[in-house]
Amino acid sequence: MSPQTFEVSSRKRSLFSGAKKWFGGYKPNDKPTNNTTVVYTPEAPEMQTRRLADLAFMFQLYEIAYQTYHALKRDFNNDHAWLHHAGALEMASLAVFMQGSQTQRQYPAHYIESAIASYLNTCKSPQFATRATLMSTEALKSRGMYAEAAMQFIKMTSEDSDLRSALMLEQAGHCFINMKLPMVRKYAFHMILAGHRFNKAGQRRHALRAYSQALQVYKGKDWILAEDHINFTVGRQSFNLKQLDNAASALRHLLCRSSQQTPAQQGAFLKEYLFVFKQHLQQGSSVDGLPQLPLPSVNGNTAKVLLCQPGQCPQGNKTPATGVGFIDDGRSLSWMELEQKVAATASGKPGKVPANFKPSVQCFSDLTNNSSHPVAVIGEPIFVEITLVNPLKISLVLTDIVLLWSFLPHVDEEQNQEKPPQLITNEHVETGKKTLANELVESEVIPELVLEALMTEPLQLSVIPKKEGELHITGIAYNLGTSSSSTNTTSGNVIANTGEQKQSFISGISVRGKQVIEVQGPRLNASKVEKCSKIYGPDRRLDVRMVPKMPLLEVNLYGVPQTMMCGEVQQLTVEFINRGPLPLHKLYMACSHPKFCTFGSSDTLPQASALYQYNSQQTGSAVHNELHVVKELWAEDAQQVPLKRDILDPGGVVSVPLWIRGLDINGVHNVDFLFYYEPVDRKCPLMRHRVVRHTAVMRTSNALKLTSTAQKLPPSKRGQLNSLVLALEAEKVFDASVLEVSLLQVSCASPTWTLHHLSTRPHTDMKLSATESLLMSFKATRCQDCAAVSSSKLIFSDVTFDQHQISSTGSPCCDFCFKSRQTWKLASSSSEGDPSIPQTTPTPPSQDQGLEDLAHIDLSLIVLWKFKVVTESGAIGTIQGQHHLHIDSLDTPAYSPAVSKVPVEHAPVKIIKDRAPSLPSHPNPELVSQLLKICLRHNMTVLHNFHKNRLCYMPVSIVLHNTSQNTVKVDMSSREPSSHRSHAESTTSDIILEPTSSGFSWSGKIHSTLQLQPLETHTLHLVACFNSPGVYNLNRLQVAAGVLRESSDLDIDMVVQKHPAPSVAIVKQEPLTSS
Repeated sequence: MSPQTFEVSSRKRSLFSGAKKWFGGYKPNDKPTNNTTVVYTPEAPEMQTRRLADLAFMFQLYEIAYQTYHALKRDFNNDHAWLHHAGALEMASLAVFMQGSQTQRQYPAHYIESAIASYLNTCKSPQFATRATLMSTEALKSRGMYAEAAMQFIKMTSEDSDLRSALMLEQAGHCFINMKLPMVRKYAFHMILAGHRFNKAGQRRHALRAYSQALQVYKGKDWILAEDHINFTVGRQSFNLKQLDNAASALRHLLCRSSQQTPAQQGAFLKEYLFVFKQHLQQGSSVDGLPQLPLPSVNGNTAKVLLCQPGQCPQGNKTPATGVGFIDDGRSLSWMELEQKVAATASGKPGKVPANFKPSVQCFSDLTNNSSHPVAVIGEPIFVEITLVNPLKISLVLTDIVLLWSFLPHVDEEQNQEKPPQLITNEHVETGKKTLANELVESEVIPELVLEALMTEPLQLSVIPKKEGELHITGIAYNLGTSSSSTNTTSGNVIANTGEQKQSFISGISVRGKQVIEVQGPRLNASKVEKCSKIYGPDRRLDVRMVPKMPLLEVNLYGVPQTMMCGEVQQLTVEFINRGPLPLHKLYMACSHPKFCTFGSSDTLPQASALYQYNSQQTGSAVHNELHVVKELWAEDAQQVPLKRDILDPGGVVSVPLWIRGLDINGVHNVDFLFYYEPVDRKCPLMRHRVVRHTAVMRTSNALKLTSTAQKLPPSKRGQLNSLVLALEAEKVFDASVLEVSLLQVSCASPTWTLHHLSTRPHTDMKLSATESLLMSFKATRCQDCAAVSSSKLIFSDVTFDQHQISSTGSPCCDFCFKSRQTWKLASSSSEGDPSIPQTTPTPPSQDQGLEDLAHIDLSLIVLWKFKVVTESGAIGTIQGQHHLHIDSLDTPAYSPAVSKVPVEHAPVKIIKDRAPSLPSHPNPELVSQLLKICLRHNMTVLHNFHKNRLCYMPVSIVLHNTSQNTVKVDMSSREPSSHRSHAESTTSDIILEPTSSGFSWSGKIHSTLQLQPLETHTLHLVACFNSPGVYNLNRLQVAAGVLRESSDLDIDMVVQKHPAPSVAIVKQEPLTSS
């Protein structure tokens, strides 16, 4: 068999067989067998010729040597002397190589390849093959043929010798990296194979060197699995060579990021790292302080610092103030505005913020301005929240977790000028031992924390400084260990230090280390230099300055509801406790909704068991009361909490009643309370005041809708020249929890007007159920002594429907009325002028003031009510409350709850003019709803004897006027349809009796369809039938109109016309005459 046959057969080896050869452990018999049977004597011609060729090669006669070797190889081939044949091929190729540029003959690489194949396969002489390979590869590399050289090195790898294979693979890798276009990944791959064979050969240093060179290529290229394998091998080899520093560094990289390894493999990595790192620490490393551990991951920019006690959960009827927590609600600006208002009020200059005002920031995070140092009080805890991330798929157990800090005590310059203060840290303090650091700052220790796989857990730790100075939070210290596989843990469990014995999660290996918390300030972008480079501002959230002791206020609220009806009034109890060592004063409360709460006035407070204050006089007639309103009360944005001597001593407890009223808008509301107080002795310029925050989440629902309109009385009598008719319509809105609505009292607050009964039955029960509506009319009379009443006073008059009269001038009734009037006036002034400029002084009366008073009405109605409701437990109870309606002008309805105005949307600015739009096929419904003017003509007052005739008839004329220039189709009906179709059906003119939901019925042609020409007026006649005395609103007709088109009646869009003011008819019982 020729050598070419062996060469061809060797090339058919697959990549799989090659990899198996490199990594396999099978080793065949190393004894070489010589298959050559030809033996030449020294005097043989072939051997003489071979010596001649060697002599010519020695004397650098390379051409003669080549010719001789070339002739010999044919003779050896014919004789099947394969060993001599391979030698002749090897020397022939070398002779050509040594000629260099003197010959035009190409280097015969196939000669050396055939020689190497013969040495390996036929002659079984790997030593000769190795020698030939080394000489051949040098020749190839000198000619720049690195790829061919690398292939020859790779062919020399086998299981015969691990050391030789390692050297060949390493040289092949160097050939790949030295190519014209370097093949970096092939270089790294073959260096890993070389390191593996070096390791099998027992050459650990060479194996470590090969793996380290390969790591330089794979590092940072996201070849995670390959990088993990290299790091783990480097760590193992470094540990075996007693290079513990390098071993710990390599194994550390296996844990610094998320990995694609299996949980079992990651657990092995962690145990290996802990074992190596612990031995490294025991040998006495040069690290100053605690070493930094790779797990868990900590992002310093997410660190938060809280300077107050976090809010507690409600306990039964007691609701502690929520305070400030780590969760940012995004309302820091609203809190700051509220604090500015109450600080201005406390300074005695409402509306003007003090010059030395500095807002109280109690939670510092990456969203706050951290350019200034946080200020805390000694003896009060400082909480720090750090987010821990476990990137591995296995559990981590942290024990004895504590904050690391450095503290610089404050020393007066007069006391000690020679000896500066020393920086003290707790990094070298062992847990549980008493040292100087523990005397300065008391640190909280968390015994154990379990981080489950791939879990992110916020960790909260606290410290309590005990002396003045500067405290800097540097990081956290803890013991890192692994969890037992047989123990099931709860994710994110923080085990409190209760002293109970429990099964430990820590395995036999644990290492104590630290994690450094580093924060980075915001990037500056003001100047050109800052824009062109990365310059960051300071972030001092972890540098806390300690100030002397201060008063500490604790606020508890009792009886805070979660749901309320709109306008419902409830009484709460607010408890104030001074937990600090110093007294406090100037205790104020501000609320984000000023109409929501009041402390009342000390001279008008009701009894402890009553919600309202009641009058002792008889009901049935309007009661006139005057209430002097202090001007400053209207301008204040905060309420002062009534305290004895206005001081709360240390340890003192004060309970104050607080009335709240449900907001007038349905939905869920966040009501913010801010309690402001100052120390009696203001010695600290860094902290002049302190605040306590509380947020109440409340859901309100509405069950009563009120509408009121003021109209002039016809001047039929002399006494009615200065009188008005107030129509008040009450409608019960559907609410399943409200069974019945009772109107207890209607009070009027106005500088000039008083309220009176218009009906002859003042004690009528005003109750509503289901979705009923009720219309009431009152008479408002201008006070005869109105000239003597100043603008700072209000006249209160009451119309009572209950047996007991509620004092409208006492708290909390008048307080909520004042707040509602103030909000109404501010809203009115904002529509007329600048709302930011309050009118604190009344304007002097002008000459035309009398004319303006004819159209302007300053009148507020207080509607006091009582609901019968079904509670959540199923019991039936009652609640009370009040609604406010503010009437400003005649014939303008006032609503409660107020109707929100739709904001006007302005069209966007366009540069290119749009095309003229085509005329719409249908007119605007808003314009069509004003096509007609509707007027009802009837007697205002009717006397009837219901004992003789049960029905009272009143003729009513309905005047319809077409205000447009188009022909209008009109559909008038006394029914109350829910909608109108595009065309109306004609009805017969039968006279029937049509009942309504307003307590009376219509008689006559109750459904009429007609056409009105442009500007035409038409009158329809109906008869209203009443079966009992009372006040009725006859304006309950449904009138729909549409523009009549020439094409067809089917295209008419009927739109309900807008109603004018209520048309009131008063039906009275005719007095009985004595027979």
